[in-house]
Amino acid sequence: MGTLHQEISVSGYCPIDKENVPIRIGYHSFEQPGDTKKSMTFYKSKNNYCSYLSNGKCSMEADECPIWQAADSEIKRDVSHLRW
Repeated sequence: MGTLHQEISVSGYCPIDKENVPIRIGYHSFEQPGDTKKSMTFYKSKNNYCSYLSNGKCSMEADECPIWQAADSEIKRDVSHLRW
């Protein structure tokens, strides 16, 4: 199967917007014993796709973001629709 990457939208409190907003968080998987396409484990990567981080409006590092910190460290996903 190999490595897969998924972006998941996660909502949480943003100190810049001062409200709950969604941002995209990157997750990746590696083929593991017991994983199937219907239940593949994805692990949170340091990929935080917040536009404030990428355009310099936020002084935090990607892993200091409260939304990134609150996101699940691992998730199960059904990727049986993907072909590889």
